[in-house]
Amino acid sequence: MQLPLLPPSLTTKKPPPQWDPFTPMVTGLSKSACIHPIHTIVIIALLASTTYISLLENSLFERSGKNWFGCAKRGALLDGSVRVGLGEETQWKWKEIGNRAMEDKSAMELALLTLSFPVGSKFSVLVPSNSSAIALPSGLSSAVYAIPHSELNTFVDSVAELPAADGHDNQGRRRRWVQVGLDHTGRGWAEKIHESANSFIEHVKNAEPLDIAIVFLGYLSMHLTFLSLFMSMRRLGSNFWLATTVLFSSTFAFLFASIATHKMGVPINMILLSEGLPFLVVTIGFEKPIILTRAVLEASQKKARQAGSSNAAPIQAAIVAAVRDKGFEIVRDYIIEIIILSLGAASGVQGGLRQFCFLAAWILAFDCILLFTFYTAILVIKLEINRIKRHVALRKALEEDGVSRRVAENVEDAGVFGNRVRDSSVGKFKVLMVTGFVLVNIFNLCTLPFRDNSSSTVIATEKQPVNVDWTLAGASLESMISDKVPMVVESLLRSLEDPVLSKWIFVALAMSLVLNGYLFNAARWSVKETGHSREYEASTTANGLVDMAMAPSVETGNEVGRTLVECEEMLKEKRARELNDAELVELSLRGKIPGYALEKTLADTGRAVRIRRSVISRTPATMDKTGLLERSLLPHEHYDYDRVLGACCENVIGYMPLPVGIAGPLNIDGEIFYLPMATTEGVLVASTSRGCKAINAGGGAVTVLTGDGMTRGPVVEFPSVRRAGAAKNWIDSEEGQRRLKKAFDSTSRFARLQTIKTALAGTYLFIRFRTTTGDAMGMNMISKGVEYALHVMSTECGFDDMFIVSVSGNYCTDKKPAAINWIEGRGKSVVAEAIIPAAVVKSVLKSDVNALVELNISKNLIGSAMAGSVGGFNAHAANIVTAVFLATGQDPAQNVESSNCITVMKRTAEGALQISVSMPSIEVGTIGGGTILEPQGAMLDLLGVRGAHQTNPGDNARKLARIVAAAVLAGELSLCSALAAGHLVKSHMAHNRSAPTSRATTPVPTEKAPLAGLTMTTMR
Repeated sequence: MQLPLLPPSLTTKKPPPQWDPFTPMVTGLSKSACIHPIHTIVIIALLASTTYISLLENSLFERSGKNWFGCAKRGALLDGSVRVGLGEETQWKWKEIGNRAMEDKSAMELALLTLSFPVGSKFSVLVPSNSSAIALPSGLSSAVYAIPHSELNTFVDSVAELPAADGHDNQGRRRRWVQVGLDHTGRGWAEKIHESANSFIEHVKNAEPLDIAIVFLGYLSMHLTFLSLFMSMRRLGSNFWLATTVLFSSTFAFLFASIATHKMGVPINMILLSEGLPFLVVTIGFEKPIILTRAVLEASQKKARQAGSSNAAPIQAAIVAAVRDKGFEIVRDYIIEIIILSLGAASGVQGGLRQFCFLAAWILAFDCILLFTFYTAILVIKLEINRIKRHVALRKALEEDGVSRRVAENVEDAGVFGNRVRDSSVGKFKVLMVTGFVLVNIFNLCTLPFRDNSSSTVIATEKQPVNVDWTLAGASLESMISDKVPMVVESLLRSLEDPVLSKWIFVALAMSLVLNGYLFNAARWSVKETGHSREYEASTTANGLVDMAMAPSVETGNEVGRTLVECEEMLKEKRARELNDAELVELSLRGKIPGYALEKTLADTGRAVRIRRSVISRTPATMDKTGLLERSLLPHEHYDYDRVLGACCENVIGYMPLPVGIAGPLNIDGEIFYLPMATTEGVLVASTSRGCKAINAGGGAVTVLTGDGMTRGPVVEFPSVRRAGAAKNWIDSEEGQRRLKKAFDSTSRFARLQTIKTALAGTYLFIRFRTTTGDAMGMNMISKGVEYALHVMSTECGFDDMFIVSVSGNYCTDKKPAAINWIEGRGKSVVAEAIIPAAVVKSVLKSDVNALVELNISKNLIGSAMAGSVGGFNAHAANIVTAVFLATGQDPAQNVESSNCITVMKRTAEGALQISVSMPSIEVGTIGGGTILEPQGAMLDLLGVRGAHQTNPGDNARKLARIVAAAVLAGELSLCSALAAGHLVKSHMAHNRSAPTSRATTPVPTEKAPLAGLTMTTMR
């Protein structure tokens, strides 16, 4: 609902733009990332790793040692070089020969010398005419020469200074290139860090105080922006991972932009970058990932509500819907920012602003691409992990409520790529991915100083046809022999020996093996809702039951021809599944297979039901009565008995279909609901629908939850009244309450002890534990906590003479009428109210306000008091409660206390009818029990309350209790109106004895017209 205080312009959704070329593109990118999230993340992470390794190799980790200027001696030039040879003795492959001489005395000794220039600079090298240097292929920013060893010093001296190609600088001074040589001894990490620190201190000393303050404020603001990002993501439900991956995505964008800028020849001033980057982060911020995240989460919740719990929520559809909704807005903002930065890059402002704007524009461009690829894949995995966590939590809740682990896993079976997920698998997956990424990059950094340069001084025999197996001197050395022997296959094999490439091949192979074995067993992450998807192939009769064709469910012949002894031997060998149905029936009739153990013996619940029906039909002692069961119309096929076994029923022989009707719609607390009701009583659904119509006409029902706490009341016995009284006083004390609460709460993640009430009867002490149970009804959950709390009391609190008579001493009270439930409440306590205008009472209910008030006093209040009723001050609350309970999988026996209700009617000052129902003990749950069955779960889906609430455990069960109370309100209103108008008997006759009458369809409520409902047909 829209907030009434906000103007419509802010609350209504803006229409999509008519011209939108961006959304289809980003939607396609996002869809591809959703289909292959793991592939997308791994590929982008590897590309980013390779990118920053390339940047580090070109800047931070150059093999630099002592500088030498101008003329240099040949010995200094050759320090750190490697001598390799090529000839017959090396089998025409480059091999390191050290200081020894080649056997072939005619071998020519050459030195390979590289002159490197800044990227993007213009240069020209004038080789002396008397030099034998040979120019080799090289890059745009370098020149490579092969020089006879004897001419090395002379050549280096001749190129000590070279004139610049662009002549003079802006002040008219002549420019020239000065030779700076580097030896290859290498420096240690400590020296490099020390030099970096000295350089930083020097820049700080030379900077103005105002500049330092501005840069400091920039970095402070940048970190506050990071903090704001984490806080925003926490409000969206992610404490760490989403914000961290946003920072990773932005870092990857910076790396890609840096390498793109570097390749385009635009120099990057690291000092200017370090000063300007914080302000770029503060200005751009992380609003776009937050907007996309919020849109994805909202779309996911919407899709989940639409899909229900019977199918996995379509996460890909949610991502695509969010991108379609917010994609244009996000891309538009990116384009505007890029255009502004592009104008700065195209300006003539000096001082590095152009280069910084150029880099920043590329950062935003890559950030936009990564947002709809890398970060979208992260969101897919995040949503899948959240759903897995919800299902694991639901499975634990079911186990705590007494459902067996096998059934709980069958109901909510969470899987990663088809593999079952353990409780710790999600955390292990996160740790595996992060650890792998960090280790790969640490390995990259550690190996940087040990990688070979592409230009080294070497000795080679010129123009010999050889196989090059080792490349120390890069492409230039290859060019000296490639014209003679173009061996493609061996060249490819040589490239695999490159330290960087071979390392990545090894890493990729290892990751491929791990991911294939652990994750890539399916195309996407999935949560398997049920392990048995069955299709209904049998034809159905007119009443909707499966057409059994009156055929026996088990064949009578023994097709295999095994003897009884052979069958018994197979049974002992646990090969009962290999026996045919007739043999299994015979063994069961002879007592070899207990009837209750058929499911366990056969490991096939459907077959076990079929065999059991035949055994019961053929039991000699009861054949005169049960002989027709095997051929009866009690359906037993096409049902998921795996959910029943160990949770709902034993010795199953089929299932009992019940008609389910829909009452409503009904406006409850501003939300519209259709009410499912399973009943065999005619008129009940129609009557409730008429009450819904009248309530909607008055503005809907309003409910108030006044209490929420399930109870269990054990009884214990002591040797004397004195000891029993001491135990009562201790439990009522603050110390006793604290000790028992600590013990009780330790048994469950959901059950939390609220209060303890005691009552003494002789030596018997009755203790009433009142507890919250989340979305489960919670009797089994509480029983476990009660047992442990009493154990602690008897063993640790000085009451070792206490004897536990029963964990349930009827002081709860469960499934029995009891004043304690009526007075103090049990389960959910709800009050529902509606105000019906007098005109609606007359037109819809065909009655009068005064007549209804009088009827309620005389019938529901005085009449129930005369009968000595406890909690029965109503017309037929149990009718509505039972119908809703059966439809939604609640415990029908708890209708006894859940139907406690008092109906109050009075006339308002305006002449309208004010009606309310107070129900202090509605016992409902949305997990466990019958709610795990698919038909009942589908009705919970209809109400939007299936399973555990995603964020606030217990909200679904509380909402269901409100719905039950509002439904009772509608039923009470309609029945009392029929009684006041004298229409009850006539209505039942019209519905149950006459042909069905047609009714108008109930429209959904609008702002201009009240809600309509299914009207009760009356006779005049």
